[in-house]
Amino acid sequence: MNDGSRRTAFTRRACLAGLVGGACLGTGRRPALAAPRAADDPFADLPPLKGAARGKPAFGLTANAARIPKERKLFARMAAEMDLFTPESNFQWSAMEPKPGQWNWQPTDAGLAWATANDIRVVGHALLYHWFIPDWLKTSRDAKTLTEALHRRIDTTLGRYQGRIARWDVVNEPLNARDGMPGDLRRTAYSQTLGETYLDLAFKAARAADPKAVLCLNEAEIEYDDQADRRASLLALLRRLKDRGVPIDVLGLQSHLDAGKKLDLKGLHEFLAGARSLGLKIAVTELDIIDRSLPGDPSVRDKAVAEHARQYLEAVRAESDLISVTCWGMNDRNTWLDMWHARDDGRPLRPLPFDFDLRRKELWNVIRQVVLA
Repeated sequence: MNDGSRRTAFTRRACLAGLVGGACLGTGRRPALAAPRAADDPFADLPPLKGAARGKPAFGLTANAARIPKERKLFARMAAEMDLFTPESNFQWSAMEPKPGQWNWQPTDAGLAWATANDIRVVGHALLYHWFIPDWLKTSRDAKTLTEALHRRIDTTLGRYQGRIARWDVVNEPLNARDGMPGDLRRTAYSQTLGETYLDLAFKAARAADPKAVLCLNEAEIEYDDQADRRASLLALLRRLKDRGVPIDVLGLQSHLDAGKKLDLKGLHEFLAGARSLGLKIAVTELDIIDRSLPGDPSVRDKAVAEHARQYLEAVRAESDLISVTCWGMNDRNTWLDMWHARDDGRPLRPLPFDFDLRRKELWNVIRQVVLA
């Protein structure tokens, strides 16, 4: 992983960790949400992505559920576009069980109620993510304590929401080669104490808690030339897990892309073919595109971002059983990327399918054409 990748991974986690109860809004003041004008939106006459193609991959968006009562206009507009809703960090362990046995269900219940009322399915992200292991547990090296806590976390959470969640991201970002652990595992309380078998424990517990649940392993940074080793490590891990009968249904690809880099399409095709041979479906779980190095003109940037996404999504669509594409954010005014990849010219980034005023952009049309066609 290069320095830019390390910075991206760390700062996204820092953003999430600091905003479990709030929203990642970027820097500077945001103007009020304007009333969209059809004349400013070249795709205004097209039907929404929500339900656009039954039997095709679902389209999703992400936001903190705490924002719903504060930004009803935004959420009402976006409800018409999405099939899936990921309530950002509301399902994270440290948010839901800040103290042993002390559960906070309010944000997740509120997000699920809003989604259900708007005919939207919810993604549970994530049951175990190293950045959100609760403080009371993260320094433990006692196998019994860690095992019992994870069982309680999974049994309690899935028991409460059984049959109501479209997909559970069971483990998020299990790899980190820099930590020097066997199999390139990320160094956490769980991997240090239980080794790779903590993954078996998490997925088998989730299957037992809800036998019909769709279970996902979610990972980042597999799209470019400098990530070939990471692709190999991830595929090797998945093979070992499958060989041990670990019940993984879906591989989630975060897909935080950079329009200033060249996609490794050959490597991506080979990796996806390997994942498909293991019987895994694919979900694009956190799509956005950094445009920091692109020209300032918004129309030029939007076209370049859309073309980068087109190449990526066409590769994923062609080489996998793709079940969904979710963007990390609602629109350009609410992207986490603005906080950590600020442009030298001071202009806000434009990484998502909807602009500041929720007008559809070329990226929206690429998703419609490639994913839902």
